Amino acid sequence: MTSAACPIDGAAPVLIGTSAMLAIVLLEEEASRFLDAIAAAEARLISPAVMLETWIVTEARRGGRRRWA
Repeated sequence: MTSAACPIDGAAPVLIGTSAMLAIVLLEEEASRFLDAIAAAEARLISPAVMLETWIVTEARRGGRRRWA
């Protein structure tokens, strides 16, 4: 088993997922809860995959052109 060190010693990181990002970007009802949790965290982590997935979903919901053919 492997382990990764937290970028901020001793801090428990908050891992920001796609669902949280979409709730915030789309101004859903629970967005404020996610924002509060993210703001209160000492360390925040988000993967490039989450950022890409969030972008793809928001583009699709906004009626963006199909770019993945």
